[in-house]
Amino acid sequence: MDSSLKNPPHLTLSDNEAHLWYVLQDEVSDAALLEAYRELMAPDEVARYRRFRPPEKRHEFLVTRALVRWTLSCYDAVSPEAWRFEYGEYGKPRVAKQFEASQLQFNLSNTLGMVACLVSRRRDVGLDVENALRGTPVVEIAERQFAPSEVDALRSLPEKEQHERFFAYWTLKESLLKAFGVGLAFPLRNCAFLLDGDGDGEESSIRVAFDGDCALPCGQQPCADEWQFRRFFPTAEHRIATALHCAKGERVEVILRRTVPFVGPVPENP
Repeated sequence: MDSSLKNPPHLTLSDNEAHLWYVLQDEVSDAALLEAYRELMAPDEVARYRRFRPPEKRHEFLVTRALVRWTLSCYDAVSPEAWRFEYGEYGKPRVAKQFEASQLQFNLSNTLGMVACLVSRRRDVGLDVENALRGTPVVEIAERQFAPSEVDALRSLPEKEQHERFFAYWTLKESLLKAFGVGLAFPLRNCAFLLDGDGDGEESSIRVAFDGDCALPCGQQPCADEWQFRRFFPTAEHRIATALHCAKGERVEVILRRTVPFVGPVPENP
């Protein structure tokens, strides 16, 4: 790797924190930096990278792999290229067994223009990021996928507000299912979200309720009181939701950070 590139900073991650890192893909174009990213990947990642044909998808995959390796190395004395990963039955990634002593849990998400990584210690986490500017038939999708109460709430809004509320529900649902690690084996309509206000982070209350008959594929009944949710609006077009498994009454601070892997945190505009 180019020695001029910075090593990851050494950061503290307490038990009552989760750190959410995101990258704007257009900010990653330097040829030397991209080559350094390619050198980080394990053989299985290289094989997946080569299977992507559209250049933009290759770029997205490459930045995602660099981001997760950079992020994890911020919190453990493991070099970015050394990390190895395993995948659950439904595809949820985790650090390989030889790195379990770090107790790091993470989740990844990407969309047009952005990739993101959420990391914590010991607790299950889920993350979803979406580009909300894309054209989406929100009511039609909601009627097929969402809980009846969410469809009713969506329909009650003026048309210009329905698009934003749809992406609020969608990202929250996706973040929760990714935290469960079950994908769409747990139908989206089995959980219903209630939003009190539309603010960012702590400015709004986000609650979830589960269908009384629903269960995870393992047979366990999910408990609404054990999950904490946050929403973020890092750009005019991107929407992020996080889900964190917590003890009842516990509060976890989610810290949002923008970065370019191996360059460093990007200062936000004043």
